Amino acid sequence: MKFSLEQDAGGLRLRGYEPGRILTDNGAYTTSLLIMGELLDPGWAPQRVDDLAGGHVADLVRHRPEIVIVGTGVRQVFPDARVFVQLMDAGIGYEVMDTGAACRTYTVLRAEGRKVLAALFP
Repeated sequence: MKFSLEQDAGGLRLRGYEPGRILTDNGAYTTSLLIMGELLDPGWAPQRVDDLAGGHVADLVRHRPEIVIVGTGVRQVFPDARVFVQLMDAGIGYEVMDTGAACRTYTVLRAEGRKVLAALFP
């Protein structure tokens, strides 16, 4: 699925998603990644949503987003809510959805000028 919103708030854009591949301005990625504005981190440690732990969430908090969108792959999978306690303690909202929906949501929120971070699993 390809998508693009021409109105852009600056920074890197998500260009599309296919099961197993996330497409950005910088190319296609088959590993989990973080994207926020100019930040693109394809080396984010957890490679499966089941691996997501509190230490990984600390990585998200340090970027100080307003909201974190977690894309869990082809299907929506809810990690244990305790994993996200650090986000809640920092006053950062989060949503969990399949990665296609997460990419679309990230694109819309960025176009609105929101400070959003997407944590995506292919």
